[in-house]
Amino acid sequence: MKGNWQFLILAFLLAATAWFFVSGRERVDAWVELPVEFTGVQKDIVIRRGLRNRVEVRVRGPQGLVRNLDTRNVAYSLDLNGIKPGMNTVNLDPSSLPLPGSIEVVEIDPPRFQVVADRVEEKVVAVKPQWRGELDDHYYLRGNETIPAVTKIRGPKEFVDRIDSIPTQAVDVETGAPTTVVEDKTPLALPDEITAVPDVVQVRLVFDVDKKDVEVNAPVRLENFSSYEAKVSPDHVDLTVRAPVPLLKEGSLDDKVSVNVVVSENLEPGKHELTYVPKLPPRTTVKVSEPKTVTVTLVPKSQQESAGTHNATRSDNTNASTE
Repeated sequence: MKGNWQFLILAFLLAATAWFFVSGRERVDAWVELPVEFTGVQKDIVIRRGLRNRVEVRVRGPQGLVRNLDTRNVAYSLDLNGIKPGMNTVNLDPSSLPLPGSIEVVEIDPPRFQVVADRVEEKVVAVKPQWRGELDDHYYLRGNETIPAVTKIRGPKEFVDRIDSIPTQAVDVETGAPTTVVEDKTPLALPDEITAVPDVVQVRLVFDVDKKDVEVNAPVRLENFSSYEAKVSPDHVDLTVRAPVPLLKEGSLDDKVSVNVVVSENLEPGKHELTYVPKLPPRTTVKVSEPKTVTVTLVPKSQQESAGTHNATRSDNTNASTE
């Protein structure tokens, strides 16, 4: 018995080898998940729904091969070249799976895709600016625009045909009394299946305020650039101004409105009819002014000084004679 130990070892090795081959060749089923790659989609066709990025595949084969199957580099290639607008049934062909020949594809879940496709369409539509914010009483949006005013959209024909305009995303406007003009760049608010060129526009919003007409007696202020003494007549003018209602609620405009007259340095002594420029609070305009011009009298400064000296001498002589 002791002399046959070599035969016992050999028999054990043969039995182990036979068991390994038999068990390794045993056929088993297993579910694996594989990614789907799509090819052949025509340029004028868009897939709206029905496709899946992954499928479940039941494979059958030797236990060793199935257990060690590496699915990271295996994908199901689906050719969509025959897709047409509308509902399409696309069957998944097991022979399209690049698996070893000893592994059989038993089942694919789902076995087919119900694919809805549509023709791609382009269209030029208007862009509508949108904004958000709470305005104080008497303030309102007077006008708005976008630059550019239109955009070219692209997408499924069913969606594009129903679109006449595309809104922008809302521009935030400062609460209360906004500035006259608010400008900002903002993207378009596009539906999920629609693209646009351009997809960002410049929004311009023009705000205004309710106004009321009031009468103001405005003082005339001289800006004298000449070398002469200047006097103006009249020293006040009557204006009818259109002013914001919130400004009028703060009080009178008498201390907020005036008119400026510029006296040029090249004017000669004498009387000159000059126009004036109103100085007004923001968002205030002049409707009527009376008179349209004022009279500015220029007198050499030496005459003013001589007249002053003469009057002083006369006064002294009068006082002397009285004594």
